[in-house]
Amino acid sequence: MCSLINGEEDWRVRLKVPEKNRKKCCTDEELATLLRVVICSGESGTKLAATVQAQLVNIPDCTSSPDFGEAAPHSPRDHCGPEVTAEGLKILRAIEKSSNDIKFSFQEHNLGGASIDATGEPLTDEALNAAKNADAVLLGAIGGPKWGTGKVRPEQGILKLRKEMGTYGNLRPCFFASESLVEQSPLKAEVCKGTNFNIVRELTGGIYFGERKEDDGSGHALDTEPYSRQEIERVTRLAAYLALAEDPPAPVWSLDKANVMATSRLWRKTVTEVMEKEFPQLKLGHHLIDSAAMLMVKNPRALNGVIVTSNLFGDIISDEASVIPGSLGLLPSASLTANPDGKGKCNGIYEPIHGSAPDISGQGVVNPVAMLLSVSMMLKYSFQRLDLSQKVDEAVKNVIDKGIRTKDIGGSASTSEVGDAVAKELEALLKRSPSALVNGNATPEGYYSLSINGLEDKAEYRHGPAGLSLHSKVDLKPGEHFCYITAHNPLPSPDWRTIQTSATTHTEPQSALLCMNHSCAPSVELHVYAPNATGQYPEGRAGEVRVASTRGLKTGDALTFFYPSTELAMDRPFACSCGEKGCLGQVSGATHLAKDVLARYFINDHVKRAL
Repeated sequence: MCSLINGEEDWRVRLKVPEKNRKKCCTDEELATLLRVVICSGESGTKLAATVQAQLVNIPDCTSSPDFGEAAPHSPRDHCGPEVTAEGLKILRAIEKSSNDIKFSFQEHNLGGASIDATGEPLTDEALNAAKNADAVLLGAIGGPKWGTGKVRPEQGILKLRKEMGTYGNLRPCFFASESLVEQSPLKAEVCKGTNFNIVRELTGGIYFGERKEDDGSGHALDTEPYSRQEIERVTRLAAYLALAEDPPAPVWSLDKANVMATSRLWRKTVTEVMEKEFPQLKLGHHLIDSAAMLMVKNPRALNGVIVTSNLFGDIISDEASVIPGSLGLLPSASLTANPDGKGKCNGIYEPIHGSAPDISGQGVVNPVAMLLSVSMMLKYSFQRLDLSQKVDEAVKNVIDKGIRTKDIGGSASTSEVGDAVAKELEALLKRSPSALVNGNATPEGYYSLSINGLEDKAEYRHGPAGLSLHSKVDLKPGEHFCYITAHNPLPSPDWRTIQTSATTHTEPQSALLCMNHSCAPSVELHVYAPNATGQYPEGRAGEVRVASTRGLKTGDALTFFYPSTELAMDRPFACSCGEKGCLGQVSGATHLAKDVLARYFINDHVKRAL
């Protein structure tokens, strides 16, 4: 992570810009803008490849290119691509507007039909190099009747892009962006409500890359499906990581045709061995692809979690899944070059699952939600900003719930009206969110200080693979008071945001508490000021939570608490991955723990009384 540099030291020296290039390099003001991106995404600088249609956009970085690039001139492109990508860029600009520390810069390159028209190639070397050197690619839509039958076709460009970038895992989530959209599904509400799975398709092996023999007039053709153990292991680890990142961790479902195909038998064997050896805490299930296709229509919730499958099977079943939410304009996708665990660069191609829609392009009626959610995935995986991703998702949901929708999902709003509404909603959410606190508060390590309850000197947010976490900036002795956090907003039912304040009541706390993770060896205790038997609050602290050190805190320690200390039960137990000695493994609330286990921890009085 690149550090901020004091005014006495040359920015260019610390960024290791070659001396011969320093005079040509960007101004101090421009470079400071770049550094604000560096703070968020690493030493090499954030290089975002985005598109306006099937365009790749890249931020040059002063360590390799001393000048900022100019956007390529716009030209007619593949149908609805420019429309939806323009709305995606509104989201990035809304994030810029809400933060002094995040800046995106864009290059534009044609891909697909527009590139064929301009250069004769579906993907130029210039565009490919921009994509490979970027941190992310935002892709519109490619193709159309004009280019569908020639020897050079738009689809050849995306296949080459995936191969050259090494995007080995394609992610296609299937969910309802808002529960109000359930009625749009072709499936009955009682069948599809609650559907939420993520299909991980292996993208670089299988039948699309095997030996092929076209019919030479003999009436015989051949396609072969090769797979290696390494290819299967790699995509299995990706699926497992995505499952572990869920709260609680999700099950993994592997789809194959092991009763017939040799490659599927290798697939099943390899997936099983990797999961049992490396991810024993995750649930693994196997389905034959044909029975899974039936189950996806009959009971899609049975596949909730992470689905991992081969290139061909993933291509087919992800298209089947796309029908469940009711419109192709609702679902995003990501193709990743690495495991998005924050340990290294994870470039990706982010795009809506729909095509270029030539029949409705140019009319302002294309649904941009899939592109907006693709931007959300980009923030989550390539930029490790789960907090911003969640805010984009929330903004999309809120706008849909307000009835601002395109025609395909029962509304009358235009493409740009939906994009404008989501961008405006996102700006409002960011003003109230922890991630908005990063404005102007960057520390030399790239962490961000708090500005609630006077905690600036005591705690800071840090960004990691799981999003924001809260860390101490002070040393504390065991039992020493840390801070108070308010919890004034009662909610009608418990969910992941709430803290239990009595046997029957749950309250949404101040946002900082949401960034404290569970641990079986917690660093802090959450003393909930709940009413006693007579309805009185101790010390007059109604609606507050006192945070105190458990085992002593050192500067930089994460603030973690023991979940059952405040919660009697939960509807979705989760597999703990804290890695501490004596980890309980499965966590599901105090009522499910033995007395000797509870005796090892601080437990709130309202939980003790209920037990």
